[in-house]
Amino acid sequence: MGQSDGKESFHNRDYRSRRIVSCRAFTLKGYEVHGLVRRSSIFNTSRIDQIYVDPHDSHARMFLHYGDLSDSKQILNIMYNFKPDEVYPLGAQSHVRVSFETPEYTGNVTGLGTTCILEAV
Repeated sequence: MGQSDGKESFHNRDYRSRRIVSCRAFTLKGYEVHGLVRRSSIFNTSRIDQIYVDPHDSHARMFLHYGDLSDSKQILNIMYNFKPDEVYPLGAQSHVRVSFETPEYTGNVTGLGTTCILEAV
């Protein structure tokens, strides 16, 4: 979508540092990165402020979409609309304690979420 090398990538958003480093590397290479963010009452980008730019800015290379890896219809819709050239499923439960408190949801996000992404490809 508008970059010189014609490549796009799709990432589901997680705030762990290696994922931020991956997104930064892709944006620096000219990729347009699309990721997921779960809906909440506050749109919080504080952990990715060093790489996140308002999507209306002409220099924006990273775009966030509301979604959840456990929702295969949302994944299919995003993949259909953006038709990425490359896909890197990096999603995970971002809070360890919550992952132990909600093991079924954690399994859906980490296991089935990746399956949904791969099926959409």
